[in-house]
Amino acid sequence: MTPGDSRHRAERRIDDLSETTRIVETTVEAVAAATDRRPTAVTEPLYDAVDPEATSRLLAPATRCAVEFSFDGCRVRIEADGTVTAQPARTTSRGGNATDTPT
Repeated sequence: MTPGDSRHRAERRIDDLSETTRIVETTVEAVAAATDRRPTAVTEPLYDAVDPEATSRLLAPATRCAVEFSFDGCRVRIEADGTVTAQPARTTSRGGNATDTPT
């Protein structure tokens, strides 16, 4: 895969960002799809990369906000509209940050 190649980009939707369980499940599903694995093969705990409860509190009431982080070899972006995007990263690093999406 070359830089910028989006063949393995996966997108999923979360219907209710106030449900932290859905954030975890949907993020794992997106990462599994992006890396051609089953969700049960994603073994890194999501809590090591980002706090789903804090993500829920940050995004549920927002309209133009997103959380981006590295998780299990992917760059993941969760947007306030419930869109979860995962794409294999060229390098992996742990940690996350919240960013405002420009208008």
